[in-house]
Amino acid sequence: MHTKIESIPTEIANDEMVLREMHLGNMNVGYETFSAHVETDEMFKDLPDGRCQSSHWGFLIEGQMTLRFEDEEEVVEAGEVYYIKPGHNVTIEAGTKLVEFSPLDESYEDTLEAASEGVKKMEASD
Repeated sequence: MHTKIESIPTEIANDEMVLREMHLGNMNVGYETFSAHVETDEMFKDLPDGRCQSSHWGFLIEGQMTLRFEDEEEVVEAGEVYYIKPGHNVTIEAGTKLVEFSPLDESYEDTLEAASEGVKKMEASD
């Protein structure tokens, strides 16, 4: 199976981000664009330790993001491939575009549900 990025269904679209998501095999494929600085702490606060518990692999097309773990930080820049281990939050700079792959397992589903609720709460408070 294959598709063009613009054919991936849009799951979230607001002033800060557009998240396109679809399932391919046993992976979720996301194409994400960020027009504003975004930090995931609020989105993930209801998850264990307030951090995403899923793994992700991806390619940062444009921009920069900082991966924040309990005891370390890593900066990912445009043109780099990455792996994000469970137990993280992310700071994403405005102008960032990425393609990301995540295994479709319970930790991913829990993260997606918490993130969706977190985004809704953030939008309601604006």
